[in-house]
Amino acid sequence: MSKINVLDNHDEQGWIQLLDQCNSKPELAKSTNNDFDCQCGQEYFDSIEAYQLELNSGTYLAQNHIQMVARVLLHQHRLDRRLCSKIVKLPDMLANLKKGRKDDSSDDTIALIVSQILKAILLCHTSSNTSSLSPFVLSVISSACQNYRIHFADILRQDYISQLPTYQVTLPCSVINQALFVALLEQDNLDNIDATISLDDNEDIVTLKSMSKRLILRFNALNWHLVSLLVCFLAQKLHGNLAWILDESMTLWADPVIAKAYVHQEVIYYTQISLLIFSHMNPKVVLDHQDQLIKWITKGLPNHFTSTDHRSIQLAKYFCEIVTETLKAYDKKEASGLEESGLPMTLVRPEEEVNRKMVQSVHHQCRNALAFWCMFGKEEEAEVITKVDKTDKDTNVQDDGIDDDDDDDDLDPIETLDAPTKCQIAYIRDFIDVLKEDKPYDEKLSLFQSLPNVVLHQLKLEHPQVGRDLLDLLVQWTNDFDCPLIEKCRKSSLCNALLSRMDGNVQHLCASLVQKSTSVPVQALLLDVLSNVANQTSLSDLQTLSKAAFDILHLDLFRSPQVPIRIPLILFYHRLLSIMPLGMIRAEMLNAYLKALTSLGDDTGNIDKATEQTIAYSLHHLMPKLRDVQLASPESDKERISQGLNSMRSWLWQLQQNPVEIK
Repeated sequence: MSKINVLDNHDEQGWIQLLDQCNSKPELAKSTNNDFDCQCGQEYFDSIEAYQLELNSGTYLAQNHIQMVARVLLHQHRLDRRLCSKIVKLPDMLANLKKGRKDDSSDDTIALIVSQILKAILLCHTSSNTSSLSPFVLSVISSACQNYRIHFADILRQDYISQLPTYQVTLPCSVINQALFVALLEQDNLDNIDATISLDDNEDIVTLKSMSKRLILRFNALNWHLVSLLVCFLAQKLHGNLAWILDESMTLWADPVIAKAYVHQEVIYYTQISLLIFSHMNPKVVLDHQDQLIKWITKGLPNHFTSTDHRSIQLAKYFCEIVTETLKAYDKKEASGLEESGLPMTLVRPEEEVNRKMVQSVHHQCRNALAFWCMFGKEEEAEVITKVDKTDKDTNVQDDGIDDDDDDDDLDPIETLDAPTKCQIAYIRDFIDVLKEDKPYDEKLSLFQSLPNVVLHQLKLEHPQVGRDLLDLLVQWTNDFDCPLIEKCRKSSLCNALLSRMDGNVQHLCASLVQKSTSVPVQALLLDVLSNVANQTSLSDLQTLSKAAFDILHLDLFRSPQVPIRIPLILFYHRLLSIMPLGMIRAEMLNAYLKALTSLGDDTGNIDKATEQTIAYSLHHLMPKLRDVQLASPESDKERISQGLNSMRSWLWQLQQNPVEIK
């Protein structure tokens, strides 16, 4: 039986024989001009170099590769990036050599090489104490997981990750890098992950916390399933003591830039993360940490309440209610010893869609979160956690919310009274006329629901004045019903009005935005409309929109004392400059934007921390594009752009030297 077949079949005796061969006393490198600890390292390096030049036989390399790699891994101790690269990236080298050749076996050969490398690494685990692995072996493991996670994920999982529990390999967390950590998570087996990763000392705990914070708190660093699995693993490994990561997530949740700005996806993510961590915490740890939790709620809730997005307000309110009611339930259970304590039904069955979706995504009913989810009541009463009731999806938005089981259903209808009819429209002029009338809620809702589609298909056929009248009506209309669905339809109608006819309408909308009579929430709505349209429209319409944005929106709007309008305005121009092609951006636009930013400070040059951070974020991401525009501009424009950038840098430096408190 060959050495490769021995490993394929996981023959323990074969492993021992191969290990004995590899553990033979290494011959020290004879050359004084290399950095390798042993002669086998030098020989392997030279053989790969020769193989790249096609001086060696591919068959010889395939047959002897696993033994060669195993010997190098066991005998080379000092970290050497060149040798590590020759081992891990051999499949890439082979693929480059095979490029353009008709060889049906090339893919199989590459897969075999990857498998051999991983099995040689696994052999190192079985040969000695894992905690004493050399820096070179650790670098090879890290590089292999990083390089093979995408194209060779199946081989990585089958030949290495899944075999670690089988051979009872335990890795101290301090020797695990992020790539290997993610690869372990992707096997989607909490017991195997727990058995593989050990926390032997304080260094292991510090490493685990550091990697977890980077993966959990970085937006979209992992998919949500892996995030849930990671939080569950942390709760199991650290016995529910997750106060350290909850503080970090609540810091981001309460951050004024995230809470106040129009970045709803970030608001949802950090709310979900905070609730997910909170649900996995040990109740005793939660009670010990309740003062800090109340502090973050007190600090963050006002920021969310000043948001112009009603969904953010609903979500923040619901999240804070769950936290506070859970604290009460835990405290009551701790005091009385009662096994059963539940949350109010308004929290178990949230009416708002954004809250239902959050609870569904966070729900992770494992043994580590059992204490929390038990408070949502009996399983049959809390189905809302796992799935949305089908009747909720099918319920017509015109329903009054009257219970079907009402005793009044048995009464005969009064024929002298006419039931309200659906107030759907077919023409824009009909909408303008009907909206001015005093209509009940259900008719107004039906009216707005039919408007976006009508605007998209008919506005381009109407006289331009009809479009301007429609925009004025939508901007000035007050949503006395405080209905989120109506606001959504109003926003969609405004977007469709610009998409259907950009020229004329966008100038009119920008002029409405800068009027003093326009309220701050409406200004934020219009900025959001302009941002969404900029992402969807054609290049010619984008040019029209950008010209209106820089010609009509004046610097006075940037100087608004209202932070909820200042930050969305900065983010709107940031997005506009980001998506505009290089040839469309003029030097005057950049100079106007930079001048507007530097005008935001008060008489002393200071601004609030949220605005400062937003400006820094915008300039950081726009800097490559600013340089490209500067290089492509005439000499006179280059000098003006350079002066604007220098002024901006000086201003930001002054702000950092004179920090102000967040108000």
